[in-house]
Amino acid sequence: MKNWFIGSSILALALIIGCSTPEVIGVELLDDNSVSISFTDTIHPTVATVKDDSIVVFGSEGANITNFRRYMLGELEDSKFGIARSDIYLTSGIMSASLPDFENCTLDSLVMVLPLDTLSRFGDTLAVHEIAVYRLNEFPSSSPIISERLDTVYSDQAFEHAMTPSGTLSIVPAYQDSVDVYSPFTDTIAASKPQIRIRMDDMLALEILDTTFVQSDSAYQANIRGFALKSSPSASSLIGLNLENFTSSSTNAVLAMYYTQGDTAQYIHNFGLGTFKSSNFIHDYSGSEVQLALDGNTEYCYAQGMGGVNTTVDLSGALALAGKGINYAELEFTVLDTEEEVDHFEAIPDEIVALYTDDSGTLILVEDAVLGTTQSDFETTFNGSFEEIEENGVKKTVYRMIITNHIINLLNQEISNPIIELIVRSKIETPRRTILIGNSGDSNEVKLKLVITDPQ
Repeated sequence: MKNWFIGSSILALALIIGCSTPEVIGVELLDDNSVSISFTDTIHPTVATVKDDSIVVFGSEGANITNFRRYMLGELEDSKFGIARSDIYLTSGIMSASLPDFENCTLDSLVMVLPLDTLSRFGDTLAVHEIAVYRLNEFPSSSPIISERLDTVYSDQAFEHAMTPSGTLSIVPAYQDSVDVYSPFTDTIAASKPQIRIRMDDMLALEILDTTFVQSDSAYQANIRGFALKSSPSASSLIGLNLENFTSSSTNAVLAMYYTQGDTAQYIHNFGLGTFKSSNFIHDYSGSEVQLALDGNTEYCYAQGMGGVNTTVDLSGALALAGKGINYAELEFTVLDTEEEVDHFEAIPDEIVALYTDDSGTLILVEDAVLGTTQSDFETTFNGSFEEIEENGVKKTVYRMIITNHIINLLNQEISNPIIELIVRSKIETPRRTILIGNSGDSNEVKLKLVITDPQ
């Protein structure tokens, strides 16, 4: 398995990878007749589409250190990318510094509250989602005591759960509509941010509403191992959820216990939900265009979020330039123009990042893609974002990646592997995907554009 993180960990990678200034054409060179300056875009690297190794989606040393926010729930299906499914696993904790007092209490209801996120939704926004919440039999937590947990979870891992759901809901998520929620503290109904609210089974609620059950967070979590969330949509659709961590033990998703103490006093206790969490991505490319690419067709190549496929680029053709000065190198891909099938299906990734595997088998960001202190630093040194351009009177979308330093390092034999891998940035938090024109043999074919100085 590749032991690297997409998204937030890119910044960590940047801290350990040096950055040098690319060679530039100095003014003095322009007056030197012994130096030839040329431009070429005739190198067409060989591409391939590959499955990604499992991606780390959660890592902890007693706390959630990945802190991803956006999660997807549901299933997509189309002829280009096949079937892509995302299930979610969440733990629950007492969360509050003060333990709940359930003495002499009666149950009102137990509700799972899941805030919605527009940036990770995808597909048919009018699809009806049949959501089921299952109680986990296990979770990759080596101990019920948070401080003792040393866990790593990968995107291909699934965990055993009960066969009967503890909560179900049929819903068309409304991302722009507030939800009216009752507050027992103020005895009022107030508008709350867009969310999904799933009424949980009373048997589970009564089990939790027990003073011995909530004597400590470890006692609670030893019994409530967590939940598996699954959705079967009526059409290709993913629900976008916001499961942001506020601290290592609190999130904006909760398991809300509504209860009455004595005869009339009504209360609510919000148990933490998602302190430990992971996405399980399942891909089936059978019969799809991606499967043709995986089988060796290089006319098109594919880059996919949700832990899906990546594109590899073989830069061996640039090795013939050894001994020449590389002043600028840019990799350009044209995006295949396809018609939208359903809402958001053709939303392509904002950015693509390039990595290579070093001699020890570790994936490393190409030097040009190392993040600076700001997003603009990244865009200036690498770019990687899509652009709308016009070429010979034809409008098209391209991705351009500056890889000047990487090519220089390759020619200087500081890097031995000529193959780079293109991935969707933050690929575990986004469902976006793109089809790139690869070795098509026409004017849209992938190009390595170079500015070269050649001593005469």
